[in-house]
Amino acid sequence: MYEQISPQNTQSQHPRLRPAVGDQITALTGYKFRIVIGNQYRTGMDSIGWHADNEKSMGYEPAIASVSLGSCRKFQIKPRNGKPTDFWLEHGSLLVMHPGCQSTHLHQVPNGTKKSGNAYQLSSLQLFT
Repeated sequence: MYEQISPQNTQSQHPRLRPAVGDQITALTGYKFRIVIGNQYRTGMDSIGWHADNEKSMGYEPAIASVSLGSCRKFQIKPRNGKPTDFWLEHGSLLVMHPGCQSTHLHQVPNGTKKSGNAYQLSSLQLFT
């Protein structure tokens, strides 16, 4: 349902995004993504609660790939009515939620410590129409 692909190179603290990044994500996941949504978490106190990305505009059972940039943040995923699994998303991490995950699981970026620096999450969506 979901997987984390560890970063190959976390040396750069100021990544430059290029169109080739999308090609790399497609090569790693096997999914071709059409939309990118960006979220900024300015401190450890910025968060988003439990939810599923299941809006009708996303289509039926989308695949979602999220690239994390900047400070390390906790990401949690759980089966509906189940216990969460924690992932620590480092700079350059790729987290993939495969088709079907949004109907069976919830996920969140919980509150952390105030000392956390900026973290960015770029989520690519594969839309099925």
